[in-house]
Amino acid sequence: MMLRMMLGGGDGGGGVVIPLPGGVAETQANNAATFTRLTFFSSGIVASQHEVGTAMQVDHRWHHGAGGVGSVRATLTGGENPSSGTLGAWLPLTADRAWENASSPGGLRSSTLLLEISLDGGATVVSSGSYEVVSDSRPWV
Repeated sequence: MMLRMMLGGGDGGGGVVIPLPGGVAETQANNAATFTRLTFFSSGIVASQHEVGTAMQVDHRWHHGAGGVGSVRATLTGGENPSSGTLGAWLPLTADRAWENASSPGGLRSSTLLLEISLDGGATVVSSGSYEVVSDSRPWV
């Protein structure tokens, strides 16, 4: 298995919104089933999870302050619809929100998503970033 992670980080004070850096979350497995998941937690953390679900990588904190703040919306801008996750609707971050791609042995599934954050239910976007979520189960040559 090979993991490639290129997601930025940031820090700030209480209640500060930090720009989303975007990036790539990718899992590659040699002809074996695999998955990659990108999660926006209600706590303000963006994290990716790979392969068998045991490794969680904290990639970015978009908000410092009280949890359950704001809403997130994912829009597909390239590739195919994710295996799971809601597209096109503002989802309140009172719960964790995730987008996942899974692939069977020999398969590849890739989605490029524009993720947007709003603090007022979608009227105003305060931050956005483009994320590619890739699950690659093709044989290594």
